[in-house]
Formats: sequence, structure tokens, C-alpha cells
Amino acid sequence: MIAGLLEDWGDTLRDWFDLASKREAFRAWRLRRRYFSAKRRSLFYDKLHDFCGQGRRVSLREALTEMHARALEDGDKFHLVLSEILEELKNNPTLTTLALKPYLPPAEFTMLYAADEAGKVAEGLANARDAARQVDEILGELKASLAGPLISLLMLLGVIYALPGMVVNVLLDLVPEDRWPPFALPMLWLSKYVPVFGHWTLLALALITWQILRTLPTWISPVRMWLDHHLVPWSFYRDYMSATTMIALSGLKRSGRGLRHALEGIVHEATPWLKQHLDEMILRLSARGATVVQAMDTGLLDKEVMRNLRDYAKADAETKALELLGNDCVKQLRKSISQLTTIARYTSMVGLVLLFLYINGAVYTVTISAQDYVQELQNGIP
Repeated sequence: MIAGLLEDWGDTLRDWFDLASKREAFRAWRLRRRYFSAKRRSLFYDKLHDFCGQGRRVSLREALTEMHARALEDGDKFHLVLSEILEELKNNPTLTTLALKPYLPPAEFTMLYAADEAGKVAEGLANARDAARQVDEILGELKASLAGPLISLLMLLGVIYALPGMVVNVLLDLVPEDRWPPFALPMLWLSKYVPVFGHWTLLALALITWQILRTLPTWISPVRMWLDHHLVPWSFYRDYMSATTMIALSGLKRSGRGLRHALEGIVHEATPWLKQHLDEMILRLSARGATVVQAMDTGLLDKEVMRNLRDYAKADAETKALELLGNDCVKQLRKSISQLTTIARYTSMVGLVLLFLYINGAVYTVTISAQDYVQELQNGIP
């Protein structure tokens, strides 16, 4: 037992200190971030589809070679990535799509791989392009929606941090601290707290936020199941993952994969949180002979989406049902984005307005106290 434990710890430590593999993983991540964002992947698939589709007899390898030549001619650094892909093709001459695996999301890679196996590369590229385009639209909508609330929040924090120098120090020159009215005392307390502990509070909030975001793909528990359906950001993460997963599954179905094989195609690269849902779906389909509706009812999808799936399963074929389900998940996600940003926008704006109103009220009460204080001094009252 002890030997086995020591061996496990040895493997863990070797993994921690395997700098070469970590350096390579970071390099692949950096290349994906720079050259294979959702928008750039959509354009990448579109260009490849132009080469391989529309009746042209051009293989994926030839298309990549031609794209590499054009990028090199234009001075685009993307040719460095294409050079690595073409070099990898020498090691995997059978299926061209294997060379793309390090740079693509698992679902999109599986779409291309399945289409390449079936000799329908152009169709797989079209499916992957549509999936990347939808993800890009979702991310773009989310970024645009959060810009306003983020600006309001930064303004709110700026006012709180500037409060001591702007208002309180001036008022303290007029009225001693012990003569301040109770209504203005919170402003006085805030001016003392922020310079000393404000940055530590922000750091703690940042660490909590980072920990929550870091564990979104990994944390699995009954409590998490409840949070996934009731509380942001966990509910939003579930909406996002359900939308992207259903987009991928519908694309894989169009590429000729059965539902179970489509799930198996993405489960190996899935995060632990998503993997538990996909594993349960696969188990229900393979061991229990469940229907599509029964297999999908794991908690990944919203209740309203599940009701729609039951209707689609009765009226349409499986592929069409999954495609409609993907559209419903995207609509649900966009609805969640709209609700989330509306709440964030109004909360930050109301907070900013209330803070300004409170500051004005506090300044007014201190000014009245200052007049009384000056009058008492003039009358000789200490």
C-alpha cells in the first residue's frame, strides 16, 4: 500500500516537474489563442472549404500547402503554424486531419476527422465552420454585453477610491471627526478603510473569482448540480457548455456519426464536469438502451430545452432533432447573456447613482454641522 502511494506521488511529482511537456503545452495554447480563436478558425475552415469544395478536386493536404505558400508570400506569421502542420503530415500520411488536432477544439476536430474518414472533407469543413462561427458570435455578444457593466463597475470603484482625497479630507478641515452627523459616518469610515484595506479586499475578491472560474470545468458534486441550475456563474457555464456541446453533436451527426459515436468522439477531451454528463449519456445509450430523450436528461440541458427535445424526437429524425436542439441551446444561452448583462448593468448603474446621492447627502449634512460648529466657536462655546 505504502509502495503504491509512493509510486503515485512519484508520478505526480514527475508530472509537476516535467518542464519540457509543460513548455510544449503552453506553446500550443499560445498558438491556439493567437491563430485559432473562434473567429480565425471560422475563416480557416472557410478558406479550406473554398479549396476542397465547390466541385474542386483538391485534397486537404494540397489546400494546406497552398495556404502556406500564400501566407509565406504575404508575410503572415500564420505560415509558421502551417509549416508545423505540414511537417506533422509527414508523420501521419493516412489522415490529414490528425495534423490539425493540437490546434482545434475536440468537437471540431472530431467533425473533420469523421468527415475525412468518410471521404467528405468539404462537408466536415462546412460543419466545423458553422460551429466555430456560432461560438464566435456567442463570445462576441458576451464581450459586447459586458462592456457597459464593466465600465460602470470601474467608475464605482474609482469614486470609492477617490473619495478620501476628493471630499472627506476637505470636510475634516471644516468639522472635527467627533462632530460629524451619524448619516455621514459611513463615508468617514469608508475613507479610512479603503486606503488601508481596499487593495487587500480587491485582491481577496479577485482570488475568489479566479478560484470559482478555475473550478467551473472541474468541480463535481451534488451541490454543483444544484448551482448549475440556480446560481450565476455556474448556471451560465452550464448554458454555455450545453450550447457548444449540442452544436458539436449536431455537426458530428451531419458528418455521419451515430449519437453514441459522436459522444465518444468528444468525451475523451472533455473537462471533468462535462465528461460526467457525456459518460452518463453514453452509458444510457449503450448499456440501458435509452432513447435520445432519456440519454440527454442528465442535467446538462435546461428543462425548457428538454421539453423541446421531447417534441422534436416525436416529430423529426434524430439528426434534425439534435440540430434543432442546438439552436434552442444557443437561444437559451443568448437569453442568459441578456439577463446576466441586464442585471449587471442596472446593478452597477444603480449602485453608482446611489453612491453619488449618498455622497451629496453626507456632504450636505456635514456642511450644516460645519455651520453650527462655526457658530458655536463664534459664541465661545468649546
